[in-house]
This record gives sequence, C-alpha cells and structure tokens, in this order.
Amino acid sequence: MRIKRSTLGTVPGKNSKNFFLGVASADSAMMTGSTLEARKTTKERENLKYGEDPPEGKVELDHVIGFSGRCIAMQGSSKNGIVYSAGCLILTSDLAQLHNQHVLQGHSAFVSAMAVDHGGNRIISGQYPPPMPKQRPAPLLVWDLPSEKNTNALLGLTATPLCIAFSCDDRFVAAGDEEGRVYVWDMHSDRSDPCGGYKGPSAMTALTWGRTRIDEGGIAGDSNRETTLGANSLFPPPQKRYAIITAHRNLVRKVDLSYDASYALLGTATGEVCVFSISSDVYRTIVPISANGVHSLCAVGDYVYAGAGDGKVTKLKGKDKDWEKVLETYLEGKVTSLSPLQDGSSILAGTDSGIMYRLDCATLEGELLSEHTVKDITALATSPGIGHAIVGCTSDAQIRIWDLQDYKVTSSFIQSRKPPVTCSTLSEDGKILAVGQQDGSLTCFNRASGQVLWHNACAHRGAVTSVILTEKSVMSSGQDKAVRLWPLRAPELLYQFTDSQAPAVNILLDARDSSILHACYEDRLIVHYDLNIKRRAKYHTVPDGGRFVNMGQMKTGDCELVTASTEGRIVTWDYRDPKPTRIWIDDQEVRVRTMALSPSGKFAAYGTDDGVLKVIKLSRCQLFAYAKGAVGRIQCLVWTPDGKHIICSDAKGGQVKPDSMLVYKPRVRPGVTTREIAPRSRGQVMPRESR
Repeated sequence: MRIKRSTLGTVPGKNSKNFFLGVASADSAMMTGSTLEARKTTKERENLKYGEDPPEGKVELDHVIGFSGRCIAMQGSSKNGIVYSAGCLILTSDLAQLHNQHVLQGHSAFVSAMAVDHGGNRIISGQYPPPMPKQRPAPLLVWDLPSEKNTNALLGLTATPLCIAFSCDDRFVAAGDEEGRVYVWDMHSDRSDPCGGYKGPSAMTALTWGRTRIDEGGIAGDSNRETTLGANSLFPPPQKRYAIITAHRNLVRKVDLSYDASYALLGTATGEVCVFSISSDVYRTIVPISANGVHSLCAVGDYVYAGAGDGKVTKLKGKDKDWEKVLETYLEGKVTSLSPLQDGSSILAGTDSGIMYRLDCATLEGELLSEHTVKDITALATSPGIGHAIVGCTSDAQIRIWDLQDYKVTSSFIQSRKPPVTCSTLSEDGKILAVGQQDGSLTCFNRASGQVLWHNACAHRGAVTSVILTEKSVMSSGQDKAVRLWPLRAPELLYQFTDSQAPAVNILLDARDSSILHACYEDRLIVHYDLNIKRRAKYHTVPDGGRFVNMGQMKTGDCELVTASTEGRIVTWDYRDPKPTRIWIDDQEVRVRTMALSPSGKFAAYGTDDGVLKVIKLSRCQLFAYAKGAVGRIQCLVWTPDGKHIICSDAKGGQVKPDSMLVYKPRVRPGVTTREIAPRSRGQVMPRESR
C-alpha cells in the first residue's frame, strides 16, 4: 500500500473544525405544470396582425414523475424530507406526501451528483456535460431550499462531477470529477472559485468528510489489491487540517465512515467492504458482500448497511477485524443510494430501476415509496373509462399505469415480446389495451390483469404506427404503407387499404360518421375511406412542407381534421373541401415530433425536438401556452379525458437513461400578466372565398 500526500492549499479562516475528507476514485421527469398565466385581454388579442407574436401563457412546472436512482434523506428541521433527481431536475418532497413536491430547475443536462447540508438548508448539484459539445462544463449549482432558488455557482471542475459532500459543520463543500480533480469551496465566502484543490491519477468516484483530526500519516491499505490510498493536507500546520483519502485502479465505488468515525469503509467494484482504522492509519479487513460490486454505504448506530449491484442490501455489525452479517434483503435493480432518515429508524434506498424504498433498520423490511420507468416512454394512452389514470409503454415492452391523483403506479406488466412499443390505445370503457410494436406485432390486453386477449405476430411488415379499438374490430396502420382491419374475435385480416407510397402515420374514425376512416401518411396525403363500400371516398394532399407526424379531429362545428408536420405547420381541414381552413406556422426551425388535440377539440398541443411544448387555440389560430421542461425531444403527447392535463414523455438519451414523463396543467387565470415571451410563430384563418 502506498501513502500519497499533496498540499491542497490554505482555506481562509481560523475557526476550521477538526474534520477530514475521504475520497475514492476509479479508473474506469412526469412533470406537472401548474397554473397557466393568462395572456392579455381579449381586445388586445383581436388587434393582432398576421405575423405578430400572439399573447402568450406560461405553464409552470410543479411536479415530476421520474427518478434517476439518487435520493438523499434531509436532516435538520425537515424530519421526513427527501431530495432526489429526475433527469436534469432536483426534486424535494416529504415522505408523508410524496405527491407534494418542489422542483428545482437550472441544469441543462442530467444531474450527475448532489449533496445536502446537515441543516437541510442547501443543496449542491452537478451535471453531465451540456448537450452542445462546444459549451463549457457547467458549474456546480448552489440551491437555497427555503426559497427554492439557485443562489450561487461553484467554478473549478472541468469534467463531470461524480461526488459532492459537505463538511460536518457545513463550512466547506468538496467535489471530485471524472478526471481526478478534487476541489474545496468555502461556503462562508461569496467567492465562486475553489480555495483548494488536488489532482488524482484517475476519476474520483466517492467522497466523504470525517469527524476526527489527522495530524500526520495517512490511511494504509492492502497493496495486493493494487489500490492507492492517500491522505492529503488541506491546512498546513499548525492549522487544523482536513484530509483526503483517494483510491484508484477501478476498485472503489463508495466511501463512508462508521457511526463513531473510527473506521473508514470502502465499497469496491469486486463486491467487498474494505475496513481501515482511522486512529492507527492501517488496513484491517475485508467483508465480502456481493459479486456485483458495492455501490452504496451508510452507517446507522452500531450497524453498517451496504447496497450491491445485484439488489442486495446487507446489514453489518462489528469493529476492527471482526465483522458479521446480521441481515440481508433484495431490492429490484442495482442499489445506487442509501441514506438514513433523521430519526434513525429507517433508510431511504434508491435503485437504477427507478424505484425508491424505505427500509426498516431493524428488520430490513422494505416499503415501496415510488416506482418509475428508466426507459424511453414510447407510447401513451388515456380513456374516459379509467378516469385519472394514464397508460405508459416503454422501449423495453413494459406497460405501467399511473394514477394522476397520487402519481403512483397502480399496475404494471411486461410483454413476452421485447421489441419497443410504438403505439397504444384504450377501448372507450378502458378495459382493453391494444399495443403495436416495432416488429409489426399487434396485441390486445385486459388492462386490469394483463392477460392477452388477442395477438397477431405479423400484423404489419415493419413497425405498427397507430391502432384503433372498436366494439367489434381492431384497425391498424404501419410502416408497410397499409391500413388494415381485423375482427376482435380472431386475428384474421378482413381487408386493407394501400393508397400511398409512404408509411401511414395515424388513423382515426370520423367523430360524426363511424363508417368513415381517416388516414394520414408521411408524404402529406390524407385519405378518407368509406368502410361501408370498403374503398377510398376522398383525399387531400399538401404539395410541400415536412412530413406528417400526427392527425386529430375537432369535436364541434364542422368537425375539422387537424394535421401536424415536422416543419411546424398545424393545418385544419374540412374533409369535404379540398383546401385547408386554418394554418398555424411555427417559425422556429426545430422539428415537431408529435401533436394531440384536447378532448373538446378546441386546442392543439405539440412538442418539438428541443423539449418545448406549445398549445394553440384552433378557432383563432393563436398561441395559447408555451413551456419548456425537457432536455431532449418530446417523444409522445396525450391529453387526459377531462382536458385538464397534457402528458408528455421526453426522450433524452446520453449518459443517463430517460426516466420521466411531463404532465402540464393548462388552466387560464384572467388578469395575470405573462413573464415570458414565446418564440415567434404565426397563424392564419383562411377566408371561405379563398378555399
């Protein structure tokens, strides 16, 4: 074992406490929008000219359904307070009311590390590199919890921060990045620059502050494990000092201290807990835990809890060389975080499967607090028959149903076929769920039990793009340019339509005449089929513009069709007339991914590749609301049956798996002034004589 020393620099101040800092390194959203702020007066809206920015409403984010695996139990005044991350957002909540949360927005990419001070007043968080490659690394953000505002930014790190920790007096904060740098900032100062730093040979994967003084020497280790541990002076004598423990060679994943701070505990990638005596500065023993690595540690009283990559949580007790396993339990997924609650009776545990548990310290019995998905949500469905519930289907063929009243999963099941789900729909009563997959298969389930009621493994050659359920039939469209009808009693083809040379995007039954089936295709063709005579009745075509992404139908007036294209054109059609009735053009050169109409048909919401959600009022062809909540593109979008919520899923990609859905609540409050101007867009109502 080699002991490595290096000077970090002097921290201003004479009242530094006797703590030391331990570091380990290795080589290696649903969001719920709150109230919409009303736009200007009706008279001002009527005076708008073509091409001007319309008055704009703002959707403020106030809830997120998502979890990235990192959770921390707050100390101090908040007895049951917790902090966790979901993508690029920091969320705070209370265990007694998890649905009542506060959202901290400020990061431009996914949160990679965070820490909460011991008083429960501040959060420090860091993120992965920004989406744009040429942007400078983002600083650490300092959040004031009482005001829920970002109060400062800590500079210095040039790579992704992997670990952050406060000293026990909350005077200092330290952070390590993937390039091996460790910096320390004085939180009693207004400076953003670090007051000390150290460069290690490899990524700093874990970090902790101790509660004892280190005068000379370091922490020893087992040289046979090719590990380098070092004590690094932050204060030169005779000042009191902090020390850093570093470990390399792709071994250490987590560092923590025993409750009395007598031992340093290191969780390794090989699945062991290494024990080091702080008083004698020597390595003592190794406790085997799991073959899949130890990724989280915490100490509560006389016990140490270790979370492993195979979902095992082990309760240990001992000292020096004598340690024994007291209890074990298994959770779903890799245990990425363990944090003791303030009263010491239970532990907050998070896994990379998007699940958060509360474990009883005495028995290790687990209570499931929340369940989320960590894969792309590729299809959403709602129905008046299931009220406040939403069905979400993922890229790994999992199906979950959330209750929007408490944001909990009420049921879930996994399909036997693993290709990603590309579309889904519910029957009118909500009892049957139909899903189409990327391999062309089409399946109908009992929504409550998950039982397969109807299945066709070769419904289409290529992905199924849309599906409709009626009392007697199943209708589907696919990338093979076909629209097909199937009897619900058996997966036998009744008949099909192939009127385009491009893939079909969406199909829907006419709101007034159920014998008319509307289909739109990527080549900007809309075809209207008469199911009674089983042939095409009429069609519309657009000579230029981007490809169609979706289609809906208004429920009042002339029941016009509404189409959306990738170039941001929202067009309304009366299928009996050849020309459009209204045109909305989004001048922002960002691709539109999806569009959905409100149940009343009065509003159209669409999402773009840069994560922006826009709502337009179709009757006046004006922008109604605008909000940005996601880092990546909005993958799919749907309104709840009561029209009170818009639900989106965001596909983020990158270093962290997508894991959140966005839920916005568009509600107008007249008389409130807007605070944000929407990007320039324009709309036009076509006069009847020009059609």
